[in-house]
Amino acid sequence: RSSDLSGTPATQNFVLTVTTATSAPAITSEASDIETYGVPFSFTVATTGYPAPSITKTGTLPSGVTFTDNGNGTATIAGTPATTAVGVYNLALKAKSSAGTSTQSFALTITKAPVIKSIATKTAHAGAAFSMIVKSSGYITPALTETGTLPNGLNFVDNDNGTATIAGTPAIGSGGSYSITVTATNQLGSSSQTFALKVNELPTITSASSVSATSGSAFSFQVTATGFPVPTLSKTGTLPKGVTFKASTGTFSGTPKVGSAGSYPITITAKNSSGAVTHSLVITVN
Repeated sequence: RSSDLSGTPATQNFVLTVTTATSAPAITSEASDIETYGVPFSFTVATTGYPAPSITKTGTLPSGVTFTDNGNGTATIAGTPATTAVGVYNLALKAKSSAGTSTQSFALTITKAPVIKSIATKTAHAGAAFSMIVKSSGYITPALTETGTLPNGLNFVDNDNGTATIAGTPAIGSGGSYSITVTATNQLGSSSQTFALKVNELPTITSASSVSATSGSAFSFQVTATGFPVPTLSKTGTLPKGVTFKASTGTFSGTPKVGSAGSYPITITAKNSSGAVTHSLVITVN
């Protein structure tokens, strides 16, 4: 402010701009980011340099995600990645001003927690080759592990591609139902599926082929059989008078009547869904 000779003040407006020397831009934010599909996020691209550079990108963004230059030397990558957007998206970022240009390769990874495809009950057969595939999804590709006792002869292998194989030949004598749990794990967590692996096995009758009884004395004989599912038992042939057969327990019992001495050939049949076997039994009453 100043005055003229008459003492009248005079004024003038002016702008004082304080600047630093121009400097080439540089992108200073991280060169990668990991986000989860379906979850909103925002990532800031930061730069240095004067004047503030404009920021552009080349490359495809995940569905649901946008890129915005904020006009102040920053840019924003933000949005909610769609469920179909799982994977790695490689971008090229460019910061440009009158002082120069800077570029950066940028990787945006959209992850997904692991999920194991539902596994129905599986059935194998003792002595026969068996193979099944467990499938999972997720990003990064999950690792698969198994807990629970597998039948002898079967092994679990993680194929390192989101699948696993249970395969081999169940050993004879391994018939039964096995509770198996498979777990898929990646950096976002884990999920599990439990299923029943059944090993069917042809029946085998393991009890003796002859037995003695005494007329007038109590008698009992237990038929023993293995196999899976548990076999049902039946018999053909004439029993000594006073002796009966209970199929549900596989038991011959009673008191042979006096005068029933002799040999009684019996055929026992054990049957399940894998087939049937017969066994000869001779009951001798003295």
